[in-house]
Amino acid sequence: IIYAVILFMGIALCVAACFLVKKNWQRGLLIAGALAQLALIFLTHSRATILMICAFAMGTFLFTAGGGKMRRNLLIAVLGVCLAGGIYLGSEALYKANNQRLIHEIQSQPDTELLTKEELDQGHPDVDIWINEDGYLTDGVSNQGSLTEDIGTLNGRKDTWSRIIQVFREDRDLRLFGTSRFRDRILPNMAHAHNSWLQMMVQLGIPGLLFSLVLTAEILVACARVLLRCRDKAKITMTVWVICMLPIGFMEPFLFNTAHVGDLFILVSGYLWSWGGKKKETPQGNAL
Repeated sequence: IIYAVILFMGIALCVAACFLVKKNWQRGLLIAGALAQLALIFLTHSRATILMICAFAMGTFLFTAGGGKMRRNLLIAVLGVCLAGGIYLGSEALYKANNQRLIHEIQSQPDTELLTKEELDQGHPDVDIWINEDGYLTDGVSNQGSLTEDIGTLNGRKDTWSRIIQVFREDRDLRLFGTSRFRDRILPNMAHAHNSWLQMMVQLGIPGLLFSLVLTAEILVACARVLLRCRDKAKITMTVWVICMLPIGFMEPFLFNTAHVGDLFILVSGYLWSWGGKKKETPQGNAL
């Protein structure tokens, strides 16, 4: 998941740079770089990131190509939806093809047999990789099911969040100060809260949660200002990326307190206030 998020950052930078460079060969290299990173993200099968890439592609296409007559905007909207759908279907096709390649590669090895979960339950404790109910290789760590199966519980995250909140209700010191020892004081079988806002609460207590909520409100206001006032397509692209990172932050603890993964998000969020500011005119009519 971390790998997919970092590559998503790279895709956003490549797309934004396409609006800044002047030569077609430079745009070609940037597009090739974005597509290569996209293919690698598909292989991670990080569904939250992939879905947000679909939203990013659709949003960037709509905000940078729209603005004409209603009929043209409608066509652009349809094309944006098709683009997003194509990305998602392409991700599933590539992941399934690679999964089958890996299965054939493992099965071609001598004295190697891939088992299903039901066969493992019958007595193969030494096996650390198997085929799950959807036909995918798994090691049981992510325990990922189909999108339909996991959408209700967000792949178990709802239970994790409920348990974290319950622990905080029972411990006054945690509510005030938080903790850096997640496994010791919160959940022994988890490394983090699987949510950026709850992670701030875990590490800094209720004050940290409030700070992250205020920061989120400021980011949303800044995004709206850019989309309403700014005409720079590179800046609009990065703004759409910031918006798409927020749902990823709802599923993972990356946004506000994780080195490297959250740094670019915070940096771009800071620039949004400047990008969305109103342009002041000098007496001669030149923008400052």
